[in-house]
Amino acid sequence: MRLRCVGVMAKPGEQRAGDYVGRAQRRLAEAQVQLIADAKIAHLPPQIEVAAAESLADRADLLLVLGGDGSMLQAARLLRGRELPVMGVNFGSLGYLTEFAVNEFDAGLELLLRGQIAISRRLMLQAEIERSGARQACGTVLNDVVLHRLSLARMVEIECSVGGDFMTRYRCDGLIAATPTGSTAHNLSAGGPIIAPEMEAIAITPICPHTLGNRPVVLSGRAQIELRPAFNSEPLSLTLDGQRAVEIEPGQKVHVRAAAQRFLVVHPLGRNDFKVLRDKLHWGGEVAHG
Repeated sequence: MRLRCVGVMAKPGEQRAGDYVGRAQRRLAEAQVQLIADAKIAHLPPQIEVAAAESLADRADLLLVLGGDGSMLQAARLLRGRELPVMGVNFGSLGYLTEFAVNEFDAGLELLLRGQIAISRRLMLQAEIERSGARQACGTVLNDVVLHRLSLARMVEIECSVGGDFMTRYRCDGLIAATPTGSTAHNLSAGGPIIAPEMEAIAITPICPHTLGNRPVVLSGRAQIELRPAFNSEPLSLTLDGQRAVEIEPGQKVHVRAAAQRFLVVHPLGRNDFKVLRDKLHWGGEVAHG
């Protein structure tokens, strides 16, 4: 990967970000790589070139994200269909998507400049709303599409079809369509499966199903999914990566499928997905030898 310009985004209000951006700019300048930072980052050194976050993907060869998973999801949204590598440094708590810890910041930059990194291609989902027979794209997500009630936590009925074939009617508090990347997010807390991050698959997981027979299902990444709330239901909310919500009226349909683009996550060479799960989920056990 030829690196000429790095764009930097940060978690809103992160007080340490300015200092780390300055450190990155000094090291990248030594390697003759330009750095442009989101103008909203606090306490930036005066020599840093700034731009609106929405324009970083148009100018940079790589995005450096200082924050947690929410910041990575924001980066995915701002890419607007571009397949640009994203390097996340965890300034949050769990940070499933951020492959580098804060104390690995300088070492991570060195790995990047030496080309000693790998790039994981992650499936994204495209959500569309069908109104009166016409479809309208409403967003692309890295983690999940969630259909749930707008008002108090009450049961909803949602019919699910795959490839035009009726699958089942869910009676639940809501329904999640998750990517492998999103399988360790809301999907996991709802009892859904963990899916290896580079798989091409989609998990359908009911939230608090009211029948024991309604279980999570893992579908092919090529699946064309249609969700239709019951006609007698109240308006529902379609939430995209937990960052944007769209109201769904009775009789409208939600279509979910794999997006054309992939989200490119930068990680160290030799990264082990199971080690990530052990570290983040505190799985027990030691590696057996002999």
